[in-house]
Amino acid sequence: MNKNSFLVVLTFIFMNSSAFSTMYYVSNAGDDLQDGSFYYPLETLQHAADIVQPGDSVYVWGGTYTGFYLTTSGTATERITFLAQQDIVIDTPNAITDDGINLEGASFITIEGFLIENMPRAGIRSVTNEGVRLLHNTCSENGVWGILTGFSEGIEIGYNQCKYSIEEHGIYLSNSADNAHVHHNLCLITMPQVFTSMATKAWVVTVSYQSLD
Repeated sequence: MNKNSFLVVLTFIFMNSSAFSTMYYVSNAGDDLQDGSFYYPLETLQHAADIVQPGDSVYVWGGTYTGFYLTTSGTATERITFLAQQDIVIDTPNAITDDGINLEGASFITIEGFLIENMPRAGIRSVTNEGVRLLHNTCSENGVWGILTGFSEGIEIGYNQCKYSIEEHGIYLSNSADNAHVHHNLCLITMPQVFTSMATKAWVVTVSYQSLD
């Protein structure tokens, strides 16, 4: 290989780093000792959360799961995505907090399509991060909040349903959630349930609620 060809190969590898991203699969019938491929899926969401890297995607097949605690970040160009494929229920909190899905300092994450119910605290908690997207999720009958954020810069919360939070709000943006975009969410509650605390430039649009009184 001559010098010019070698440089072309290096350039191709650099420009196509996303080609090395991994698609993991999770199934109730899987095994965490497997590689997480289509025919050899993982069993738990937590194991998937433990091994993902920027650009990776996790596809979750129908079933009932324990939640997960994620600290690994994606990047603006290589997000980490957890996508529920069908009839996914998270009904047990992750092993560390009292929440279903907990994004602890994990930035540029997409969480989409999950039903999270009966958590002691929040269905989804996103804190000390940036660029998170929470889309098309349902958080039902959770102890305090449906969705809770804190210091979550530029978060997008869209097309979610947050139903029957027991103590407080369906969606709670707390602790300077600057540049948040909250849109097309439905809260089934006894009072308006999208609340912002110390938030600046938080765009809250097309949020509906239905009173149960």
